Amino acid sequence: MKQYGFVALALRQSLINRWSLMRCQQTESVLEHSAVVATLAMIAGEIANANGRGLDIGVMMCHAIVHDVSEVLTGDVVTPVKKASPTLSKEFARLEQAAEEKLLNTLPDWLAERIAVYFDPQCYEQALVKGCDVYAAYLKCKLEVAGGNAVEFQDALEQITVAIERLKKELPEIAELDRLFGDSIGQSVDKLLSNGAQVVNEDSMNNDKENDHETIDKEKAGDYFFGSITPTLNIPSFNDLADLATKFVQMKPNKKLSELYTLWDVFGNIPINSEEETEVPFLHFEPGTHREDVWSWFEEQNPAFIVGEVMLGVRPDKPIDL
Repeated sequence: MKQYGFVALALRQSLINRWSLMRCQQTESVLEHSAVVATLAMIAGEIANANGRGLDIGVMMCHAIVHDVSEVLTGDVVTPVKKASPTLSKEFARLEQAAEEKLLNTLPDWLAERIAVYFDPQCYEQALVKGCDVYAAYLKCKLEVAGGNAVEFQDALEQITVAIERLKKELPEIAELDRLFGDSIGQSVDKLLSNGAQVVNEDSMNNDKENDHETIDKEKAGDYFFGSITPTLNIPSFNDLADLATKFVQMKPNKKLSELYTLWDVFGNIPINSEEETEVPFLHFEPGTHREDVWSWFEEQNPAFIVGEVMLGVRPDKPIDL
């Protein structure tokens, strides 16, 4: 029986990484990106239909799934290169169309006729999926910056934010999508599950008065906790971190925000592997601890410390210690 190659070729999108000119904290394949766009398209389509649009969400999701599949033949070419000139833009469009036709030839004729429609549906659905495509890139930039990769992605985030603001005026569904979900990027799992409500450790709240008077011996703790650590090049040795861990583990929860901010800067210098686990000890955490477990510990120490906000740079210059 004759076999066709379309599915196997489409799955090779997982082998192509996006953002090829940038060092990513977490790589993103074309296949992953398409799944994100399809998810956003589903929600944006429902938002549109709730406002009387009458869109075909099936067409939107199918277009989202195949919108970049031609890259298994062309590779992922970054947008600034594609749009470097009108001539280049036109040539890349021609190349992508040729790749799509070649991929359709790896389907039975009757199936190729049906799937061809999803490559270029020529309707508002297609425009909205393109908006979701841009919004997915915006979310990726936000995640990278929130995860501490501002060196690579801050400029891109600022540029794409301008594009998103313009897009929100053109496509009201994108504006509503951003209003409902945009600020959740970078929050902990606990906060995401509570729809943004602040998750507070009840035991730590009961100890507020007791901990208000707790102080740290600055001489014994050393300069690591009081000003010499920065999130750039001033990195303490791992032995120093291990010694300081003992002091902090013995302390009770509800630490001052200023102390937590300094500890957070120290944690920013701890190497994290591809599984998002620590490679060396940090405080009382053993190597191999998932970083979200460390994030949860920070939030348990003080109800005013919100990891998602700190990742986005929301940190008072002179915090009020609670």
